[in-house]
Amino acid sequence: MTQYSNSPWEKKLAFYLLSRPGIGRRTVHAVLTHISEKQIKPDMIRSQLLLHSTLQSIFIKNDISIDINEIENFFNSKNDQYESQGISVIFISEKEYPPSLLTIEDPPVFLFCKGDASLLQTPGVGVVGTRKITAYGRFVTEKITRELVLDGISTVSGCMYGVDEVVHKVTLENNGATIAVLGYGFNKVYPARMQPLLDRIIQNGGAVVSEYFPEDEPIPAYFVARNRIIAGLSHSVIVTEAAQKSGSHGTALFATTNGRAVFAVPGPISNPYSEGTKWLVNQGATLISSGFEVGSYLGLESNLSQAETSKTISDDSKMEEKIVEYVTSGPASVEMLVAELNCSISDVLVALSALELQGRLVKDGILWYPR
Repeated sequence: MTQYSNSPWEKKLAFYLLSRPGIGRRTVHAVLTHISEKQIKPDMIRSQLLLHSTLQSIFIKNDISIDINEIENFFNSKNDQYESQGISVIFISEKEYPPSLLTIEDPPVFLFCKGDASLLQTPGVGVVGTRKITAYGRFVTEKITRELVLDGISTVSGCMYGVDEVVHKVTLENNGATIAVLGYGFNKVYPARMQPLLDRIIQNGGAVVSEYFPEDEPIPAYFVARNRIIAGLSHSVIVTEAAQKSGSHGTALFATTNGRAVFAVPGPISNPYSEGTKWLVNQGATLISSGFEVGSYLGLESNLSQAETSKTISDDSKMEEKIVEYVTSGPASVEMLVAELNCSISDVLVALSALELQGRLVKDGILWYPR
């Protein structure tokens, strides 16, 4: 991507253009690239941009004039307004801009941020999934999020109901750092019941970000577009529960095409919200049942000792081996396994799903058999 100069004037121009109807981030990127490549001085910007045939037609079509005084006054007024609301305006060429976002396709020109902007400098792990979370999905999302936090990893999600909400809440409950990426402006929170959670994130050292002006209303396209930012702020993405056709697939796909690792959590075959994670595994996602596996897989330095981490990861494998051993002597139901192993039904379901995906067990009715 072209490196833009850190010019206050370019920031104000980009801000002004993005606020105009009919002008999107791709046009603004084109303007900034043209200015950078031609090394255009501020007093020559208007005349030089109008010499660019494509940009000229866009400006004429949308009735946009490049008036230096108008642009200065507009930016200063809005920036003062946002600062009074605790919103920082981060431009793509400023040092506060997340380095990881510069590596993705179509990075946002601006990030509007509330909370600790320094948190954006280090990639976290994106955890996403269905809005229609099941009891099983809630269990695995809580488990994996808690383990990520214990490993000292910050979480990134979209602050909608379902998986997103669980991720942010569990991170905060375990004194972790979390980043919420919004598909709307700060002053138009959707759904409205998320406002207290957003406030908690900010008050507890997290960050809330959006590429949209604070006045921007939520629309479906914005939620789709924000998925690339979730992936961009993450060095990997975990999908804990998702239907076959899920928005989290878009986040996972964007993560893959931009060099991020993608992980998926197995689920019961009777659960339609496990079809999406199964599909992701078939597409090459790495199967996991523990948040500790992510740090281990990526070679991240853990806050836990090597012995503690190895023990936690191996516990899942031991559970799977005990189940295989028991089922080999005769078919078993989930209830039988819970009683035999003296563990929770959720732990058994996670292990059974992993074994099924590994091709080691098969289910017929309520009973499980060795394959």
